[in-house]
Formats: sequence, structure tokens, C-alpha cells
Amino acid sequence: MPNLMLIGAGINQLPVIEEAHKLGVKVLALDARKDAEGFALSEWHECVDIKDLFHVKQIAKAYNKEAKKLHGEFARLNEISEGGL
Repeated sequence: MPNLMLIGAGINQLPVIEEAHKLGVKVLALDARKDAEGFALSEWHECVDIKDLFHVKQIAKAYNKEAKKLHGEFARLNEISEGGL
């Protein structure tokens, strides 16, 4: 089963998680907020500042090593650009 890393897990990402599940894709959700709405729907989640690329990459590497091979990533472009990356 494919796995997807979703960068951001707020209310706007809920439809992405739901569609991923319809396609048989498991989701690793990342968000800085411990109570991010998408965490409840995701198979895995990590609380991390998504603008902190070093730690985001570390999480991706760790999940790849744990046999939860990530097959893709998704982020809403405006969330990244607003963060100044």
C-alpha cells in the first residue's frame, strides 16, 4: 500500500486525507499544532514546524527506514510560500 507524507494537517487538508484513503493510500501528516485536525484521520502523524526543512527531512528519512516507505509528498503551495521558504 502506498504512503504519502502530507505537509500540513489542518482543516484544509482533510479532503486530501479522505481522498488518499479512498485510493488506498496511508498518510503521514505533519503539522506544528498538536491538535491539528488531520492527525485524527492519518495513520501516522508528527508534530513539527513544516517550515523547518531539516526536521521535515529527518522525519521522512526515519519513516523510510521503518519500512513505511514514503511514495510521495503533498503540500499546498500557498502554505509553503506564506512561510517564506
